[in-house]
Amino acid sequence: MTSEIRVNKSTNRSGLSTVTYTDSGPILSGITTIESLKADTVSITGGSTFSGNVTVGGVLTYEDVTNVDSVGMITARAGVNVSGGDFKVGTAVTVSQAGIVTAAAFYGDAANLTNLPASAPVGTGTDRAFFLNDKVILSSYEIPVEKNAGTFGPVQVAAAKTVTIPSGSVWTIV
Repeated sequence: MTSEIRVNKSTNRSGLSTVTYTDSGPILSGITTIESLKADTVSITGGSTFSGNVTVGGVLTYEDVTNVDSVGMITARAGVNVSGGDFKVGTAVTVSQAGIVTAAAFYGDAANLTNLPASAPVGTGTDRAFFLNDKVILSSYEIPVEKNAGTFGPVQVAAAKTVTIPSGSVWTIV
């Protein structure tokens, strides 16, 4: 002879956790310790604490994160990527581990840039169709207030050097 007890819900003595039995499986609520779990889908609402390692074999999606401590690549929803020592924002800005910034355009003041080419175009004979500039900016520079500057890229600003672009000025890199 076998005995059977059928219940819809059970609560532990202290009232901290409850198991509700449904046709699709048990629902655990409150403070619950699980030694081993095998499930196709797990949904956790509220705060959760994991005291050991957590391994995700697929994609981990989460929102409202202020700090991420990660080994490998982090991709933010707004297009910020950190990989291989490079920090990339979309396709327009890259900051490498060597301190080199590459961007589609820089804004600010670059009046202290030195070693810039003459403003007149160069060429052979009477042809004056080429504007030349260096590929690496080796000295800090500030673009004068209310002036625009142009550079043919790609161009790099050397480590510990700055290009300052004041309000009302524009530096365009083509």
